[in-house]
Amino acid sequence: MVLVVAFTGYAQDKKSDDVSSFQTSKAWNKLDSATQNAWLDAMKTGDTGRRMDCFVRVRAPADRGDESFLLDNGFDVRMFSGNVASGHMKAGDVQDVANLPFVDSIKLSTKSN
Repeated sequence: MVLVVAFTGYAQDKKSDDVSSFQTSKAWNKLDSATQNAWLDAMKTGDTGRRMDCFVRVRAPADRGDESFLLDNGFDVRMFSGNVASGHMKAGDVQDVANLPFVDSIKLSTKSN
């Protein structure tokens, strides 16, 4: 019983550490302020499944490999126009997408509730 409680506490501490380390990373700076605020709100409320409609700018030239990596990391690509992909992802996938080396920026395409 004590082991389960200790493990649960560790998981909560790890989540806080993940949020803090993401906020101080280069990947965090790829998010515009609206995306940062929406992500922080989702993490604060534990709503990692919250849908976030976004534009993801990738390094030119964009190719099918970029789209494949975005999909593999949780970004559901609706369409590409030049080097900008529009689509959506869960709040819990924002960090993975932002950490992709070819992603230059992520901008929320709709207002967060």
